[in-house]
Order: sequence, then C-alpha cells, then structure tokens
Amino acid sequence: MLDVYEITSLEQLRAISDLLRVRILDNLKEKPLTVTQLAELLGMAPAKVHYHVRELEKVQLLKLVETREKGGILEKYYQAVARNINVSKGLFSSLHQDEAVEGIRQLLNQARDGYLTAFELELQDTQAPGAGLAFFLSRLYVTRDEMQELLKRIAQLYEAYEKPRRIEGEQEVMQILFSYPEHQKELAMPAALITDTQPEQPEQEASVGVRHINRHELEQALQQNKHLHLSIVGLCIIASDVPFELVQATIEKFSLVGRLQAAPDIYDYLMSMRHQP
Repeated sequence: MLDVYEITSLEQLRAISDLLRVRILDNLKEKPLTVTQLAELLGMAPAKVHYHVRELEKVQLLKLVETREKGGILEKYYQAVARNINVSKGLFSSLHQDEAVEGIRQLLNQARDGYLTAFELELQDTQAPGAGLAFFLSRLYVTRDEMQELLKRIAQLYEAYEKPRRIEGEQEVMQILFSYPEHQKELAMPAALITDTQPEQPEQEASVGVRHINRHELEQALQQNKHLHLSIVGLCIIASDVPFELVQATIEKFSLVGRLQAAPDIYDYLMSMRHQP
C-alpha cells in the first residue's frame, strides 16, 4: 500500500464527494475487508456499501487485494489505494471553475444536512439535548506557514482517535475542519464538528402511466440516504445505464401493475419483490 496518493482527475474527485465514501476509504486503510465486513462495521446494508465500493474501485481509489473461497462463496477483500489520499494542488486549477465548485458544494451540502439532522435528533434527547454535538467558529491571525503547521499538529492529535478502540461509550463522530482567507469569502463556516447520524428515510411514490427511472435519480436517493417505495400502474422503464447494485441499494419496495422494461438482472430482482409486503 502507498503512503500517499494524489487525486488527479475529476472522476476521482467526484467519487469522494460523498461522506460515506470517505468513511469507506478510512475504514479500508489499515487492513482489507469484504463488503459484508465493511457493512457490519458501518452498520449499513451490504447492498448500499457494495455500490459505493464498486464506484471507488472504478476510479482506482480502492483495489481488490485478495479473494478467498469459503463455503463455496468467493470472498473479495478490498483495501484503500493509500493510507493518505490527497487532492493534487494542480487539480482545481486544471478544472473548469464550475466543476471544481460543484465538487466541493456537494461535499459541504452533505456535511450541512448531516449536522442539521443530528441537531434535530439531539434536541429530542430530553436527558441531555445537544450533548452529542460540537460546533466551533474561530478567527485566527496566522501566516500561510503557521496555518500549515497548525493543520499538521491537529492531524497528529486526531491520529489517536481514528481507529475504533471498542471502549465503553465510544461512538463514531464525523468531523470536518476547513479554513479560508476571510477576505475571499464573506459567508462561510470556518470549522465544524459534525456527528453523522442521518437516519434512513423511506420515500413512497405512487404513479400511473409511464415512469422513467434514471441513474441520476437513484444516485441522488442514495446520497440522501432514502429508500424508495414505488407503486406503479402502467409502464416502468429503468434506464440502460443503471447498475444492478444501485437499484438494489435504493429501491426497497416495488409494486407494479403493468409492464417493466429493464436489464435482465434488474428485471428479475424487481419482479421478485413485487408481491412482498
């Protein structure tokens, strides 16, 4: 495994513009795991984790390092390409401005939504409302070299807490730290500590007629942690570029009176769950 790997393409940048994928990479730095093991560690459904692992593998940020046969089943072990994954300094300057901004906006929007969801849940805790959250806003006066040294020292402090220790009261906390020269942007959040406890949200939909389902729609649902409950009367069309893993990770219930047009594996999967309660 490499010690440091630099992201040099827009495809790789897009791939990590998702907080769950960042968590996946973090958990695969020390040792290789199967998708099932990783899902257990993250407390998520294997189908959802499998989709993200496949996407990270496509852009070579994860790699398949070992296969084992166990009970007639082939187990695949994945590991991060490096212990530290950084964005190349020249990447943003080489991208179109809109592409660079959109990549960062997507990541920050997820951080915002995760924090607000956690904030709402913490307020419902009558014993200690807000006790699981932290939010820091600071104004510093530093040179560029001092800022780099400060960030290095913060990273060293984090190292002691980046691996599960399995101690009483331990919980996984999402933390995001970012800074900016204030004269360049007036409205921003210099620093935040964010607890990632966003719950899964089923989304029910009933439609009559022709229902087209495309890849972008399902990726948005996956990003927002939504499980789709679809009830369709008429024709349902799943776009040809939609992978099976994405359907498996997002469509939780499917009811159809009519006809389904989809790839064979997706067709079999959705039709098999048509009459499930």
